[in-house]
Amino acid sequence: MGGLMRWYEETYSHCNKDFIPRLMESVNNCGSPLEPRLFNAYLALVDELGENIPALIPQVYLYYDSKVQKNRLKKIFDHQCMDFLLLFSESKRVVIEIDGIQHYAKDEKISVAGLKYPIFEASVDKYASMVAAQREMTLAGYEVYRFGGKELYNPEDADRLLKNFFRELFHKYGIV
Repeated sequence: MGGLMRWYEETYSHCNKDFIPRLMESVNNCGSPLEPRLFNAYLALVDELGENIPALIPQVYLYYDSKVQKNRLKKIFDHQCMDFLLLFSESKRVVIEIDGIQHYAKDEKISVAGLKYPIFEASVDKYASMVAAQREMTLAGYEVYRFGGKELYNPEDADRLLKNFFRELFHKYGIV
């Protein structure tokens, strides 16, 4: 984390935005209430474990292509934006995803008599697309960890779960 912070400060010293607030802005603009929860748990560990842990980079596009989507006949990558990326080394890359309903349900809501809110209908097509994308990432050298959004609803439970996950991940890679 410290190395990336120093690089950012050297490269973007002309900007009036510090590194952590810049990353937090990206997390807050993603539209998920759960991604800031994960990022804050990580930042608490930075305070606890020090800046030598790998940087957690939010909203990372794994496939860069300079041709914008509107200039294409069809969409090329359905799952190109990952929630978070950790770089342990050039060969050890970890993707962290928080799977909300958009990962496994149709975009349309359905109403069920007697329920206060509409519900979403599960989609085998969306799920199949998501797991196919995960296989591609794994074959490309990314280690992928997924959290079901429901796991992170309760702030206290989520904080404990996430900190334990990061500690175990850092231990696996010999960071702590």
